[in-house]
Amino acid sequence: SYWGPIPTESDTTKQVYEAQGLALWAYPLKVPYYAVVTPTGLFFDGVGAGVNALQESGVIYQLSQLFGPRQGPFGLLVNFQAGGLDGIGGGLTGVHDEFFGADNRFKIRFFGSTNQTIKTHFGAIIPQGKNTWDFGAGYRVRPTARYFGIGPDTKEEDEEGNGRESHYTQETTWAGVTLARSLTDDLSASARVMFTASGARGPHEDEADEAIDRVYPEVLNDPNFGYRDRSDGVGFGLRLMHDTTLEDGRPESGNVYRVAADYFTSVDESKLGYWTYRAEAQQFLPLWFSSRSLALRAVMAKIEVTDGDIPFQRLYTNDEPDLFRGYKDFRWRDLGLTSLTAEYRWPIWANTPRGLGLDANLFVEVGQVFDEFESLALRDMATSIGGGIRLIGANGFLGRFEVATSDEETVFRIKADQIFQYDRSSFYHGRNPIPIR
Repeated sequence: SYWGPIPTESDTTKQVYEAQGLALWAYPLKVPYYAVVTPTGLFFDGVGAGVNALQESGVIYQLSQLFGPRQGPFGLLVNFQAGGLDGIGGGLTGVHDEFFGADNRFKIRFFGSTNQTIKTHFGAIIPQGKNTWDFGAGYRVRPTARYFGIGPDTKEEDEEGNGRESHYTQETTWAGVTLARSLTDDLSASARVMFTASGARGPHEDEADEAIDRVYPEVLNDPNFGYRDRSDGVGFGLRLMHDTTLEDGRPESGNVYRVAADYFTSVDESKLGYWTYRAEAQQFLPLWFSSRSLALRAVMAKIEVTDGDIPFQRLYTNDEPDLFRGYKDFRWRDLGLTSLTAEYRWPIWANTPRGLGLDANLFVEVGQVFDEFESLALRDMATSIGGGIRLIGANGFLGRFEVATSDEETVFRIKADQIFQYDRSSFYHGRNPIPIR
């Protein structure tokens, strides 16, 4: 041969590999393992093959021109979302990435839905050396907001089988500014001040029979409950964040740790004052193949009232980003909230240069609202399991489609917000600061 004579096959030139057998305890797990993995893998492989076909036909390119990166500092983007309480909706977002300065960013957005939800906001980010200013203001009205009572043990139905779901219209307005300063490459501190107004009035006429005062008439005896009333006030907050992730939307390693404290004082006649405390930890662990990771998230948040009575619409509830994804928004509410999430992610269609990519994910999530820490109990934890597809662009996260199920219902969502890495530039992105998160 080219390399010289080939020696005769012998024990010194031949290696035989034998597969190691499974341990006895592993055999009973094979059937449920393949029962879950096989259909899941086939489904996501089919999604990946379908996306490849769309790419070859040019459809992906046309969509990327509409939803993807812009060729220039400004652009107009189309938004779409579905699922949850808002129903099917869409809108327009205008952006400018050189707004009176090379690195200044400006965004304005309008959104409307079939359930008559309306949201509009504008925001700006202005970096100045190690400092970054984040400005924003917004307005949102949700005629299909829900109320089941307060506490982790509220039920969908009473003992007689009557539904306990009630509705109201939630109206919120906010304006604020955050000043963040980079302390090291991974550590930053920020301070913010904001004005917030929250109102709770009767629901849309289609849900008039399920208004809060119809299902829970006792709330009319509490003048401080907050129904058919407004709560206006000013909040001041400090935050410390440690972030070692290198990208937005698809980090394979790193962590995000954040602690925050805010004080709210009313500017109306309620004389309300309270503190909110929040601690959040996110960890991203690389797994055995490239671009596969395990994302972990833990949240603990608590309100401590110092003066007056807090209205129900300012209590913590399962809403973005603390969703309890197997339940629709506003299923529970109370003074405190905790949530634990584990999410496995893997690519089903890789990014092309400056293009789009798709990640599949499977997740399990448990959470609970509570009034005092002593009230935390495993029996009251709300559990969700589900999966979905995440859309990743060259500049980071773009959107997600998810289906999650629980002991009460199955919920699907199409959203442009992510659960992880949610708190970056909150005013610029139009995050609703009620309740304070």
